[in-house]
Amino acid sequence: MEEVDSALVDNVKSFVAGGFGGVCAVLTGHPFDLTKVLLQTHQYNTSREAIMGTLKSHGPLGFYKGVTSPLLGVTPMFAVSFWGYDVGKRLVQALRKEPPEQPLSIQEISAAGFFSAIPTTLIAAPFERVKVVMQVTKSDISFLSTVRQIYREGGIRSILKVRQPL
Repeated sequence: MEEVDSALVDNVKSFVAGGFGGVCAVLTGHPFDLTKVLLQTHQYNTSREAIMGTLKSHGPLGFYKGVTSPLLGVTPMFAVSFWGYDVGKRLVQALRKEPPEQPLSIQEISAAGFFSAIPTTLIAAPFERVKVVMQVTKSDISFLSTVRQIYREGGIRSILKVRQPL
C-alpha cells in the first residue's frame, strides 16, 4: 500500500511542478510571443514598432493580450509533460536489464521524453489555435468568445486545426 501511495505522490508532484512551470513559462514568454505574432501577421514592420504600438494601444497589460488561452493550455500541457516524462522514465526502467538505481542512458532519457510528447501534443494544439486567433484579432475578445467564433466558422475541426495560412 505504501508503494502505491508513494507512486501517487510522485505523480502528483510531477503534475503540480509541471503546472507551476507552465504558468511561469507563459507569463515570462507571452510578451515575446505576442510581438512575434504581430510581426508574422504584418501588423508591424519591426519588433520596436510592435512593442511601442502595443504599449500605445493597450498599455503594459497589452503584452498579455490572449494570455488566457496559453495559461489554460500550457499549464496542463506542462503538467502532463512532466508527468509523462516521469511515467516514461519508469517504463524505461521497468524494461531495461540494469538495476533501477543506475542512471538512465541518453537514449533511455530520450525515449522517456518521446513518451511525454504524446499526451502533451493532444492538449497543446487546440489552445495554440485559439491563442493565435486572439492575438491577431483587432478587438479585445475573450477566450470563450474566440472558441465560439472559431467553432461557428468551421466546427470542431477548425478548433483542432493547427496551421492556418495567413
